[in-house]
Amino acid sequence: MWSRLWGSTNGRKWSKCYAIDKSKDAIEYALKKYSHKNLNYTIGDITKLEFNDNSFEVITCFEVIEHIEDYQKLLKELRRVLCKDGICIISTPNKKLYSPNSEPQYIHHVKEWYLGEFIDILNEYFSEVTEYGKKNFNGKFVKDKVNENADISFVAVAKK
Repeated sequence: MWSRLWGSTNGRKWSKCYAIDKSKDAIEYALKKYSHKNLNYTIGDITKLEFNDNSFEVITCFEVIEHIEDYQKLLKELRRVLCKDGICIISTPNKKLYSPNSEPQYIHHVKEWYLGEFIDILNEYFSEVTEYGKKNFNGKFVKDKVNENADISFVAVAKK
């Protein structure tokens, strides 16, 4: 499931949020389970977004990039729709724990990254990237130094 929230604000209140997924089934499930008046679900391709440049102040893209064949196109598109002072929060599994020294072991992952590789590709598209770690599936993001031997996922906060 590639559903992810995209938000734009009007002052301090969220005016609209978007969840985009390529799967009709995922969108239908989300509509039933997580309906809200300001939340818009859309079937779409996140490498070809139908939004104007600089449309969003906050973009989240959790555990998606590893599913995208042309991840460079995804990053370029995220940067395009992100406002000048916006933030893009991106996470991906830690290759060192998921599939060290091999191709991705999870059938739906087309690419996985070690921490340095992940930060390097983000730095190609964003001016400021700060990395965090996620200790486990129910864990909190931590501001401490990322631990490649313990963090299940890497989380980056990127600015245009």
